[in-house]
Amino acid sequence: MAYTDFIAAIYLGTSRITGIVGRKEAGTLTVTAYETESSAGCIRRGCIYNVKDTADKVAKLIGRLEHSIPGNRIKKVFVGIGGQSIRSLEHTVSRTGKAEEIVTEETMKSLLEECKAYQPEELETLYIMPPACYIDGQMELHPVGVSCTQMEAKYQLIVAHPAISRRIEECISGILKLEIAGILPSSIALAEVVLAEDEKKRGCALIDMGAGVTSLSVYKNGLLAGLSTIPLGGNLITKDIAAFLGIGEADAEKLKREYGNALANKEDDSTFRIDTDQEEMQPVKLSEFQAVIEARLQEILENVSHQLNASIEPKELRAGIVITGKAANMENLPRVIHDRFRTENHYAFIRKDLEIKVSHPNLSPDGVALGLLLAGNVNCAEQQFQQPPVAHAPVEPAPVIPTPAPPPPPVEQPEPGPPEGGKTGGKGKTGGKGGKVQDFLKDWAGDLFKDV
Repeated sequence: MAYTDFIAAIYLGTSRITGIVGRKEAGTLTVTAYETESSAGCIRRGCIYNVKDTADKVAKLIGRLEHSIPGNRIKKVFVGIGGQSIRSLEHTVSRTGKAEEIVTEETMKSLLEECKAYQPEELETLYIMPPACYIDGQMELHPVGVSCTQMEAKYQLIVAHPAISRRIEECISGILKLEIAGILPSSIALAEVVLAEDEKKRGCALIDMGAGVTSLSVYKNGLLAGLSTIPLGGNLITKDIAAFLGIGEADAEKLKREYGNALANKEDDSTFRIDTDQEEMQPVKLSEFQAVIEARLQEILENVSHQLNASIEPKELRAGIVITGKAANMENLPRVIHDRFRTENHYAFIRKDLEIKVSHPNLSPDGVALGLLLAGNVNCAEQQFQQPPVAHAPVEPAPVIPTPAPPPPPVEQPEPGPPEGGKTGGKGKTGGKGGKVQDFLKDWAGDLFKDV
C-alpha cells in the first residue's frame, strides 16, 4: 500500500534517536512506522557533537521507516531537540494609540512579525509561543474585536545556542540531503499530548526527567509561562552508582532499574550482591545504595524548584505537577516530589481526547514522538509525479488508392463458317469475365494518450 501524504519526524535524544511516520486528523493520530536507534557516542545532553556518526544513525533509521511505507520515500522531516541550552525568553511587543482602536487579525499579525524580527543576543529563536495579551493593562485571552488605546503582547520565545540548529542542518540537510520541515523543542511537543487544556488553564508544571537533561515546562492561563532545561539527568545517577560500587555504567544502569528508589530507607538492613573483580560476590547494603540515588535526585529537584519559582507562584499550580521521562520511572518519586513542592502530582499519560491508532500492534511510540507527529503540518512524502505522455506527430490516414477501371470486354469474333464442302471442326469459343474490384479504403484512428 502506498502512502502519498504523511508526516515524518526525528527526535535527537541523549540516549536514543527516535523516528516516526504517520498521519493526523481531528483528535486522532495514526502511526504508520516507529523506529529507534541508540545515540551513544554522537549526542550529548540533546546536542549533536559528532555530526557524521549522527547522520549515519539517522540514515539507518530513515531506511527502516521507509521500509514500513513501501513505494514511498521521505523527503522532509521535523526534528525534535531538547539540548541543555534550550529555554524560554519573554519578549514584549506593544501598540499605543491616541484614540481607541479595535484589535484585528491584522493587528495580531503585525505584532507577530515585529516579534520575529527581534534577534536575542548570542541566541537563536527556534519557536515562538502564542502571546499573553494585555488590553489597557488587563489580561485578555481573546483580544481580537476588543477596542483599546494600549496593547501588549508578551511572547515566550524558545531560544538556544545557534550551534544546535547549525549542527542539525549539517547532519540532516548537508549529509543526508533531507529537507528540515521544522525544528521543535521536545518539551513543547510532549506537552501537547500529555497536558489537557484544563490543566494548562488552571496552572501546571511538566517535569521531563531524561537521560542527559531535565526539562521543566510551566503553564498558566492556558499559555506557556516558562521553559527551562537543567543539565542534570538520569545518566548522572548511573555514573554515581558506578563510582560508588566500582563497576561499569552498564551494570550500574541495570542495578538502578532493579533496586532504584527515590527515597532511601535508612532502617532497612537488607543487602544484595554484585559481581566485581574479586573472587566472591560482594554484598551491598540497600539503604546505602538508595542513598546515592536520593542525593542526586534531591540536587535535580532543587534546580527544578528554583526554575519553577521563577515562572509561577506555588498557589497558581492548581493542576499540580506532571512527571514523565525515562529517569522518572523510580519507586517513591511522586512522594519525594510531593514532599518538596507540597502539591499534587501524577505520572503523564496521553490526553483522553487524543486517540492513537497504530498500524502494527508492536508499535509503542513515546510521548515526544507522538508530540512531533501532532505538531507536524507539512507533507513529508517525496512526490512521485508521473511522466507526461510523449507527444507524437499526428498520423495521417493512408492515402486512398483509386480502383483501376476494368478492362473492356473482348470483342467476339464471328465463327468462321465451314469451308465449302467440308465439315466444321470442334466449337472454338473465345471470351472472359470482368476483373474483380479491390477496395483499398482503410480507416485508422487511435488514442495515443492515456492517463498513467
